[in-house]
Amino acid sequence: MAERLPQYFLHSLISEWSQHQQDYISLEAQLNIPLALAGARELSWARYKIWLQQKVEESIFVEAFSLRQIYIPLRAYYNQSNHSKKRNKQENISTERVVVDLATSLDKWLCNLNREDSLRVLLGGPGCGKSSFCKIWAAQVAEQGKIAVLLVPLHQVKFSNDLNELLEEWINSDLENVLPPNPLNKADAEHRVLIIFDGLDELAMQGDFAQGFANNFLVEVVRKSRHFNKERCRVNFLITSRNIIHGKKFHSFLKEGQILNILPYFLGREKFQKAQQILQKSEDINWIDEEYLLAIDQRQEWWLRYGQLTGRGFQSLPDDLVQSDLSEITTQPLLNYLIALSYTSGNINFSTINSTNQIYEDLIHQVYKRVWENYQHPTLGHISEEEFFLLLEEISVVCWHTNGRTANLNVVEKYLNNSSLSIFLTALLEEKDNNISKLLTAFYFQEVKTQNFNPTFEFTHKSFSEYLISRRIIHELSLIHENFEAYKEANNSGWSEQECLRKWIIICGPKALDKYIFGYILHEVSLQDGVKIEQWKNTLQSLVGYMLKYGMPMDLLHPRPKYWSEFQQSLNSEEALFATLNACARATGSEIEINWPSYNDFKKVFSRLKNQRSDTTYPIIENCLGYLGVIHE
Repeated sequence: MAERLPQYFLHSLISEWSQHQQDYISLEAQLNIPLALAGARELSWARYKIWLQQKVEESIFVEAFSLRQIYIPLRAYYNQSNHSKKRNKQENISTERVVVDLATSLDKWLCNLNREDSLRVLLGGPGCGKSSFCKIWAAQVAEQGKIAVLLVPLHQVKFSNDLNELLEEWINSDLENVLPPNPLNKADAEHRVLIIFDGLDELAMQGDFAQGFANNFLVEVVRKSRHFNKERCRVNFLITSRNIIHGKKFHSFLKEGQILNILPYFLGREKFQKAQQILQKSEDINWIDEEYLLAIDQRQEWWLRYGQLTGRGFQSLPDDLVQSDLSEITTQPLLNYLIALSYTSGNINFSTINSTNQIYEDLIHQVYKRVWENYQHPTLGHISEEEFFLLLEEISVVCWHTNGRTANLNVVEKYLNNSSLSIFLTALLEEKDNNISKLLTAFYFQEVKTQNFNPTFEFTHKSFSEYLISRRIIHELSLIHENFEAYKEANNSGWSEQECLRKWIIICGPKALDKYIFGYILHEVSLQDGVKIEQWKNTLQSLVGYMLKYGMPMDLLHPRPKYWSEFQQSLNSEEALFATLNACARATGSEIEINWPSYNDFKKVFSRLKNQRSDTTYPIIENCLGYLGVIHE
């Protein structure tokens, strides 16, 4: 805690000076201090620099230590082509993956001052440490004082085709008065500036066509880079993203070596061999690792540091975690930390764990049990663990339906429709200082300020939201099955096929599934009882059969969407039906039996669902054809 005091003190000092400068006029006249001599723009950048330092000193989750204290430097690789001659004198082109220390590589890039090489793109999967790296590196570069740094979380930004307008609107929406002036404005231009755009995939979530958003944004950054660096290298851009939304066109905008791919803490032999086969079989691939970085298992250093910071005395990765089933999980920074939380709690038998869903479930269970289980709200009384889970699931679905990771309180309350969960949520927000709110926001979402002063939920980690969305979808499937069974027994109770599909559209219609949510659905279904899964499968088969004959009951939605939105929601819902049905079939190993009106109907549905996506890198429907028996009447 004492290590973090200096940055908090500096941030508070500058904030106090900037907000109440008139109170210190007499002090300014007597002392020749940097703050008094600085202009408004310089003072703003100085305040932002200290703010960047403070962000890496903040506690992570509910720990006493900070990101800076637990952070392990990341490694990455970039691809380069190696041209050589074969014996028959034909040119042979092989791909080399050059392994680098990520921060060192980017530091050298900044120092090169090459105006024609002012862009880098950093790619990596969920929880690989992209955002943490951005915070750490931004603070380090800013502390050196040679270049101004602006860190832009793209999930907080509204998309615009003009980069200058995008930054201007984001900066103007800053109610905390933390952000500096827009460095792309001529009047506020800096001698040199590094702009980090973190989370391009989340900006793309704001539109229906992810690749189009990503490509347009990259084109605009490239255009602005050329414009601002005509005479000398004045502006450098770093963009981070998951790679799921990017196709060949995206990569065509970039030069060789401009894309860096984050490596995990450990690349075991099996994973190394698998990585060798990622490119097409016609290509040769070699790893260039001059500093032998891949030989280091960074998990060992992380667990040693974690043991020191928590007083638990770990010297390395515990022996019972060194197993193939957990290898993939412990190599990713975020999941490795969650493993540590569950491991120290003693609630999970790690010899039987086979999915990240179990880790997330245990984490939520710990939060509930830690403070909520014995808490009695003055007016609401006791809240069950099931209701606690459901509240988080509902908030995640609202975020998914809006822009991926954030949603304001008004939208959440409207979605909950004045249920007991809505009343509980309001009461929770009214008691911001209690331990429940603090723990809840530390793990799952934080409340951020907006221009309309309406509280907004922002998930601290996107993967939390994706897991909870999968839970909510499976919860809805369970409700649909129960009510459909009741309807079959007595038509005057339960839900008909139309009503079941209407309920399904409400959850799955507004947004299409992506690779990550589908992955969590697969795991969530596999954790259920086998008999229950088979029952769900039968219900889904009936609903798909009804949908094939009569279509999705979009006319039952109130208010009814406009034509294009209605068409898109119908496609999203159909795809989610097939995806969840496939998850059930995978879990049971039994064939899917659907009475297709004709074989042409199968081809039409497959073609329609496949072609609905501009994102062709992972079409969900193509991964849901297993166990599908094409039967027609």
